[in-house]
Amino acid sequence: SEEEDEEEEEEKEEDMLVVEEEVKAPPPPPSSTPGDKYYWMTACIAHIVRQLFVVDEYQIFWSPVPLDELPDYFEKVTTGECMDLGTIQRKAIAYAYKDLAAFEHDLDVMCTNAMTYNKPNTLIHKEGLKLQKKGHDLINSFKERRPKLA
Repeated sequence: SEEEDEEEEEEKEEDMLVVEEEVKAPPPPPSSTPGDKYYWMTACIAHIVRQLFVVDEYQIFWSPVPLDELPDYFEKVTTGECMDLGTIQRKAIAYAYKDLAAFEHDLDVMCTNAMTYNKPNTLIHKEGLKLQKKGHDLINSFKERRPKLA
């Protein structure tokens, strides 16, 4: 009926308002001028992450590991950490990386975990290796072009 449709619309609008209230802008970086080391390092990480999303053509690393579907995950993976490109991207946007080493750590955790949990001949293992190599190639390229910032 028409009244039910109107009620549904109002509920959708209320839901949308709640979502809008929950979304917060990331905090500003400590310094965000183009001449600043922190600015360029954060921009570099954001660029690398975008490239890694493209490299991950099967979207294997786009979201967190489904731990509920893999009860033995932490029996095989001993890092005690989970990481994925989505989380890395959120951390970059929130200026959570204070240096390239912290970003490299997360990249390595993500890829090493995938290669540890999955056998060498599997797609996920091969894609983890490919993503790790591409990530390090991009990081090294940045370090070569901007050695003072690395």
